[in-house]
Amino acid sequence: DLERERNALIKELVGADLPLSPLHGRTGHSYERTDQAIDRLPPDKRERVREIQEAYWTAEDELNDTAGNTRNAAYLKAYRKINQERAQLLSTVLNPDQVEAFDMASSPIADRFSGDLGGVRLTDQELRELYRIRREVEHPYGGLLEADDADEHDSDQQARMEREASEKVKALLGEDRYAVVARETDPTWQQVRQLGERFEIP
Repeated sequence: DLERERNALIKELVGADLPLSPLHGRTGHSYERTDQAIDRLPPDKRERVREIQEAYWTAEDELNDTAGNTRNAAYLKAYRKINQERAQLLSTVLNPDQVEAFDMASSPIADRFSGDLGGVRLTDQELRELYRIRREVEHPYGGLLEADDADEHDSDQQARMEREASEKVKALLGEDRYAVVARETDPTWQQVRQLGERFEIP
């Protein structure tokens, strides 16, 4: 398009890479988070990854238009397929570590466990391992569709997977650090803490 032609010309003339415009499209996609993830990639990879992500979102939007509010087995099969295609295309541009780092940076899971968690700060490797564990439970269909969004969601199976994931995280972090991280990322605890801060309750 015109933006890419302009940027290519400027690079040829002065040897400088211009930043791409922010991603735009429908609501429901994590545009800001994905923009930031793309910015972390090597400059020569960014444009192609951006194209792949935009094409994926277009396919996802078309699938959702067709399915409406239905998230049945046929939808999940098609959803897995477009996510597999996205992963395959990304693998032609990025190495496996870069693909995982890009997906992590685009995911709300990594956001939730980054930074200072009640005095606990995860190492990069711990964060990556924790992301892998939580992704299997929260986003089992390949993209960011949540497990309980499926029409035939099995709550008993989900509860079992949650327990297994908790044990894996506990083994990864140790009992004490796990307890702090579990508390700090619990939505109810966060609400209580926010109310305490609002009303200056110690």
